[in-house]
Amino acid sequence: MITDLDQWRGLGRLLPPGEDEQFVDYFMIGEQEGGLGFLLSRLRDHDLPIPANAVAEAAVTAEEWGVWVRSEDEFRLLPVDESGGRCVRLAGPSGAVAIPDEDLVAWPWLACASCGAGVSRVCRPEPFGPWVPQHYRVEECWYEPEELWEALADLHSCCDDPECRLRWLAALD
Repeated sequence: MITDLDQWRGLGRLLPPGEDEQFVDYFMIGEQEGGLGFLLSRLRDHDLPIPANAVAEAAVTAEEWGVWVRSEDEFRLLPVDESGGRCVRLAGPSGAVAIPDEDLVAWPWLACASCGAGVSRVCRPEPFGPWVPQHYRVEECWYEPEELWEALADLHSCCDDPECRLRWLAALD
């Protein structure tokens, strides 16, 4: 989970000056879910194109704080700047893929434009309510929910473009 103020400030840098500090205020009072809603609404209101990998990082943060499912449509409406940070992005909408010999399905979620690999949200089908990930998967590697950033780092490992590299994932290498 993003518990580091520097990581939160990194997402805040996507906003115009002044609004980035408002975003940080959400972190300071423990309202990360509200902060993510603020971030999404302000990015949309300003029609600010943001790098695809920043959208992916924000999506991972939303997943950590339990707001991805209800905010996915808002993420998909964000204008994406294709000129920078383009390796990791949201995967296009697609259906779930059953995992043989398991009572689980994998939903493609994030994709790497460089190598074609992806992070899937691996869920147990539920008749009611959102499907909560039991695991994340990159190719054949499985990750526990608390290892989501490691899964993203694994997906991003093929990229050697320093402009595209996820800033705070370098510490995991």
